[in-house]
Amino acid sequence: MKAFFDGARSKLESSGTPGVRREEGGRGGLNGAWAVLFAFLGGIILNFMPCVLPVLSIKFIGFVETPRDTLRRHGLLYGAGVVLSFLVLAGLLIFLRAGGEKLGWGFQLQSPVFVGAMAALFLLLGLNLWGAFEVGTSFTRLGGLLGGTSATNAFFSGALAVLVATPCTA
Repeated sequence: MKAFFDGARSKLESSGTPGVRREEGGRGGLNGAWAVLFAFLGGIILNFMPCVLPVLSIKFIGFVETPRDTLRRHGLLYGAGVVLSFLVLAGLLIFLRAGGEKLGWGFQLQSPVFVGAMAALFLLLGLNLWGAFEVGTSFTRLGGLLGGTSATNAFFSGALAVLVATPCTA
């Protein structure tokens, strides 16, 4: 297999493909401008994935409803919710692997219960966004997990975004 990849790399380097250059040690790589361009294009493609669209709508609605003077704080709390949720998932994965489980990232997607719960969550999110029902004040009193402009809502929106976008990260 190594010979296959070495041969493909040498063909790329000899063909004069833009952005591919030979580094010291005989390894090929992309220059910075091409890497940024490909990262940007990858981000654009990722934002059109079905698992990201609900996350974008959740964040957009939260952005519109948040008072202008607290946007920065809510953005930081949203980011903290995302990072902490990823750390919890990674910690759980490391813990389970240390216990002898042979699991990889996105292991929860192998559970029919989790997949069914995610399908129900997507359905409820879609119906809510479509206007079939509104999440009212009874839920917002539970700490702002599903509505409102509270700091708690910003944090848990980030955590929900990780949960919803799990298929894309896997």
